Amino acid sequence: MVSVEHKTPSTKRVGAKASWGFQAKAAAAALSGFGPRAALHGVFAAVLVCTAAAEAIRLGVVERPMTLMTAYTDVDPVVAKVGREVLRVSDAVAHAQFIGDDVENAAVPQLIASGTVDDAADHLALAQLAREQGLDGALEIRAAVALAERQILAEAFLDRVVSAAVTEDAIRARYEAEKAALEQDSILRLSKIVVATEEEALAIADRLPRSTFSSLAASKSLDEATAEKGGLMGDVRLSELPEELAAAVAELPIGGHTAPIATDDGYTILKLESRRAQRLAPFSERHDAIAATLRDEAIASAIAAAREKAPARIRAAEAIMADEAQVSGGTLATVRRL
Repeated sequence: MVSVEHKTPSTKRVGAKASWGFQAKAAAAALSGFGPRAALHGVFAAVLVCTAAAEAIRLGVVERPMTLMTAYTDVDPVVAKVGREVLRVSDAVAHAQFIGDDVENAAVPQLIASGTVDDAADHLALAQLAREQGLDGALEIRAAVALAERQILAEAFLDRVVSAAVTEDAIRARYEAEKAALEQDSILRLSKIVVATEEEALAIADRLPRSTFSSLAASKSLDEATAEKGGLMGDVRLSELPEELAAAVAELPIGGHTAPIATDDGYTILKLESRRAQRLAPFSERHDAIAATLRDEAIASAIAAAREKAPARIRAAEAIMADEAQVSGGTLATVRRL
């Protein structure tokens, strides 16, 4: 699930367990509002979701829990035969993930002893009966299965993207970049005088050795908010100042003032009241926040790349409604009732 509410993500590789929470919600959302017949439909949809999940694990799109990966690196053993089909380890794991069981550290004997394999076999048997009755052709079932497939593949892809982007090396590199940037930055306490013309500004600059900056700001500055405080702007980061102002104050000594600078408000003279270096929090304190930022950046980049590669062309609502009206005399709800 691409969620951008979020808990601070782990920087470890994202495993299968982190990715399955949406299936039950997806099936419930897709099937909500249907009548009593939807009960069997829902079971069948859940089974097909589990099947899709199992395939994702088996094909390596989604990571299998490490205990099982270690025990069965190259094979996916059969754990049960149900009719003409078989259940494999990946099927049992996917089923456990779907129903919310914690299988992160479970070995195959535990999956069997816990009843997970029995439960998965029951679902598979029900799915076989559902197919025999043609339920796999029902509109809501096909929609639920298509949704589950999209969600599983999208999440698996994003998990892979995040795993590659959010590593300890990447977090450390971003921290060092932040540290270097702060070393070039500083927190300044500034005062300013703003006047309408360059001539006024030059005249004030000439008076500064004899008059105090605060008294001139109070009597001459057009910026009322700072004039009443003797021109004091307060603290500001050097990097947050407009480029022309930052360049003018970067090398000022404490107590020094700039020459008049043309700005959108007129002409400005700045005085540097104080300067202090910024300190970055220790790596341990910044670790999780940086990981979250890297994760969000990776997901945003992946989504942007997907949109560029496969741009969506949304049809006009009127055209969609016209097509819908031709289906069995009305709406999709009519189709669901057939």
